[in-house]
Amino acid sequence: MATVKRQAIGCLTVIALVSMAVIIGKCNSDNAENDRRKAAEAAARAEAEREAKLTPEQLAARAKAAADAKAAKTAHDAREAQSANTRTAAYACRGFVTRMLKDPDSAKWERPWYTDATITEKGTMYWIQVSARAKNSFGAYDLSTFDCRMRRAGDNWVPISVKEHGR
Repeated sequence: MATVKRQAIGCLTVIALVSMAVIIGKCNSDNAENDRRKAAEAAARAEAEREAKLTPEQLAARAKAAADAKAAKTAHDAREAQSANTRTAAYACRGFVTRMLKDPDSAKWERPWYTDATITEKGTMYWIQVSARAKNSFGAYDLSTFDCRMRRAGDNWVPISVKEHGR
């Protein structure tokens, strides 16, 4: 009987210790969250105080810098979109050229397809020039340059003409 009481007291002690550890952990967690919130509030107050001390010229310079940054991001995004268009145009031209070849599986592109192309854009029309080595009718590899004229139609590229350069 005494052994059972000791075991029960031991179990209760373990349960009490675990409960206390959970409560202390929760309190520490709440304290850390409060500390983070207070630090963020203090930083926001300090920034508001710094802003209140700025002269009109400094405020204008800050607004100009923000506008310049926004314009630069817009220009960067436009260049990225244009770059994506030219890469997909070159890739589409490469696909159209590959289908024209006598032995499409023999095509060897000297460099990555998007650096190999010469691209001119006017609105939705693109003129692309790519070069590839591929087997000719005699089985020999021949370096050829192709001119693709294509337009963008939604997400697709429509070939207007695909011609081997000089032929």
